[in-house]
Amino acid sequence: MGRPGRHRLRFWPSFTVLHRELAQLAVQRNTYILRGLYALTVAVVGLSIVASFFNMAGRRLMSGYNLAGIYGVGDQLLDALLIFALISTGAVLPAMVVGSVTAEREQGTLDLMRVSRLTARDIVLQKYLARLIPFGSFLLLLVPLAAVAYGLGGVSTGDLLGAVATLLSAVLRVAAIALLCSALCGSTLSAFLTAYLVILVLYVGVPVLWETVLWPHFYWDDDWLMWWVIGPWMDTPSVGGQIGYVCLLLLGLCGCLAWTCACLKRARQPRGALAKRLHSGLDKLLERLNAVAGNIRWGQRGGTLP
Repeated sequence: MGRPGRHRLRFWPSFTVLHRELAQLAVQRNTYILRGLYALTVAVVGLSIVASFFNMAGRRLMSGYNLAGIYGVGDQLLDALLIFALISTGAVLPAMVVGSVTAEREQGTLDLMRVSRLTARDIVLQKYLARLIPFGSFLLLLVPLAAVAYGLGGVSTGDLLGAVATLLSAVLRVAAIALLCSALCGSTLSAFLTAYLVILVLYVGVPVLWETVLWPHFYWDDDWLMWWVIGPWMDTPSVGGQIGYVCLLLLGLCGCLAWTCACLKRARQPRGALAKRLHSGLDKLLERLNAVAGNIRWGQRGGTLP
């Protein structure tokens, strides 16, 4: 037992918000419903993809190919799985993240967290991790299909690491954008719509705008579009290119999280505060103009109303 009056030093943070978020997600029924729907979608899409590859292999065998001729189609299966994982990340992850800050604001618990010993950085980072951990369990459902792709041949360890790095970068980016939208907006619905609109503009609108409008006039190489949307690891770039992309990714993540921290530090004004300030400023301006004009008074000086 320690002596009274002496505090034990803590080398690790308590992760109070992280434990609370994970406990709340564990008791919610929607969490398990969403996991079940995602698992069912993965099973249907994965089995259909695998069945199409085996049908292709069967047709090759019927055409006279031997087993060595159909070996090596695993890279195509891995690419299909990666595309499905990226699409599901953009479709499911924002819905899991956008309510992390707006729910606290709607329930009135965000102000209590701000006046506690928790800093805005602690709240943001722990909420960020609390939404990434459940989505990681979703992505674990893709591991058996990746093992099938590896067993079909044509997939090296570097390809698997590149797919993992690509998916990890997409998850980190989408979660940071959704968390920022949750801190900027006042309600969960507005944060939901804003997050999906921002992701749609960044990863669909920018490539379409470049290919249709800007590229014919600038004649630049459009390889950066794949880096912007997916990542550089599926194109086997140089080590310098990978390091540069990682630096830009970390810079973008730090910027989004820092902006989120700034939104939490700032006291949110109630509804109608802007209109009240405008009305007060207009009233002061009219009083100054009236003082310059000689304090003109309209109507009777006395009245019956209090």
